[in-house]
Amino acid sequence: ILALSTCYVVNWEWPIFRTLQSLGVPTATHVLSFDNLTSRGYLPIERFDHYMVWNETMKGELERLYGVPGERISITGTPQFDFHVDDGCIWSRQRTSQMLGLDPNRPYVAYCANHQALTPSEPDLVAALLRAMQSDPELRDQQWLIRLHPMDDYSRWAPVQQQFSSVIVSEPWRPGTSGARSWAVPSRDDVALLG
Repeated sequence: ILALSTCYVVNWEWPIFRTLQSLGVPTATHVLSFDNLTSRGYLPIERFDHYMVWNETMKGELERLYGVPGERISITGTPQFDFHVDDGCIWSRQRTSQMLGLDPNRPYVAYCANHQALTPSEPDLVAALLRAMQSDPELRDQQWLIRLHPMDDYSRWAPVQQQFSSVIVSEPWRPGTSGARSWAVPSRDDVALLG
């Protein structure tokens, strides 16, 4: 038996894995993002039997910051982002434009937003950018798409949508019944649209 933690940066997994580790159940974890080891403060991860990381840099951080021996670390790449290179999730320009409500014959600018916890004033920044673009003769006729972060509070973008009615705001998917976006179960089309 091997218990695999897929989101150890979320503290609700900690008691489960501490219990499994105390019972002698082998455990492994995948470090989900390039910055998780350095931007979230100390994480109690040193008890795992095995670690999976994206690259050599992250492996070095585990070794240096957490004292994890290199032989307990595997470099796997970014499995949660495999859909970006899955042929079934790569749409044509025509289909992408249709799904987003864009004119496929005109250029567009896609802005990929962050989430509120990291960039709370981002909608104001984007609004200022859009105002500046409207005054530029070469950019004012561009189609604008704001692709929201799946974990964002989508409602914070409402003022931008109200002020710039021609801007398309793409919500990755609707949250699950609990209301938390982390519990959403996106369809294959949702994942493709996000990409």
